[in-house]
Formats: sequence, structure tokens, C-alpha cells
Amino acid sequence: LAVLQDPDYTFNYDEVLRSLLIITTRNQQTPAEGAEMFQGILATAKLPEEDAQLVSLWIKELRAWSKESQKPGPNELERGEKLIISGASTGVDFYQNDVALLRGTAIVQQQLDAGSVAPEKRPHALYLLGFAYLQMPLFFAESWAEMYLEQCITEFPGSKDAKQSFILYRNHILDDYTGTAGTEVPDDVKLRLEELRKKAYGIKGFSGQA
Repeated sequence: LAVLQDPDYTFNYDEVLRSLLIITTRNQQTPAEGAEMFQGILATAKLPEEDAQLVSLWIKELRAWSKESQKPGPNELERGEKLIISGASTGVDFYQNDVALLRGTAIVQQQLDAGSVAPEKRPHALYLLGFAYLQMPLFFAESWAEMYLEQCITEFPGSKDAKQSFILYRNHILDDYTGTAGTEVPDDVKLRLEELRKKAYGIKGFSGQA
């Protein structure tokens, strides 16, 4: 936390703050303590205005979480989905609920890792993680969104979730080439997208030609 007191690291404050929120929501899962920690940071650190506004939102979200029942429910996958969907919805201030998104991904990931997801619900769980991680590019440098979306497509070709995953995946990849109208997308990327499209829609006979 000392780095947040050093003005020389102002440009790294947001990275440090997001790392602390990940630890609070996904690792420790201690909302009351997390809210208290961020309140202390807000009171003692000279945060840039945008960072201070984000931290204030996190405190509000953590306090709301601390008042909920902390016991796992009978349908944890559904609870994770509700958190992800609500977290991705922006409010009147145009901010998403980062705490809800991080909580939702933690729940769905835990269910998958524990083998608690029914086989027929596994494709949707993979889609949910891909969708959720697309909403949090500043929290995770790894290409987790792409990984889960691809996994859904390749494991469950032709399924509804595979098709939805492909649409998200395609739009995400093409966003890297905004302004080119698709004309400057590298051939290998086009080939990969076509391969995934055919898998997602259950089209047989992929020839390797885009």
C-alpha cells in the first residue's frame, strides 16, 4: 500500500487499486474488510479524481455485498450468472459494477474447477466467463476472455452458447482493427475466425481456406 502514498507512482495507482480489489473479491472474499481498507486509502492517499471515484463505487459495492448472506446457495452457477449480468450493466454514471463482475467470475470458476457444473450447463458456464472477462480488460492482462470463448466453441460446436461465444469473440478480435472496415485484418486472423465460425455453427468440412 506504500506505493499509493508515493506521488512518483501516480500513473500506477489504478493498477495497484485493481489488484487490491481482485484480492478482496476473489481471493479473500472479505467485503467488509475490503470496504474498510479502501475507505482508509481514500482518506489517506491523494488519488487522481477518476481513481477516487472508482474507489468510492467499490466501497459502496463492497458494503452492499457485506450485508448479503455469505453461505453458498443451492444454485451457485445461477447466482454467478446474475452477478455477472448485473455487474456488466452500467448505471446512470456509466460505471459497471466491478465487484459484482469479479464475484460472479469467481463463483462460476469455482463451480467449474470443482466439477459442480452439470454437463448440459458447462457450455453456458464457459460462455459466461468469456463474456465477463471481456468486460474487465483492465483487471486481467491475460487473454482469458478469448480462452473461454474458444473453449466453448471447440467443446460444444453447434450449440447456442458456441454461437453466442463466436459473435463475442469475432467482435472482440475485430475491435483491434477498428477503422479498417475489415480490409486490413491479417490473413491468419481471418482464417482463425472462419475456422471458429464453422465450428460454432456446426458446419462440416472446414477446408483451411478462409
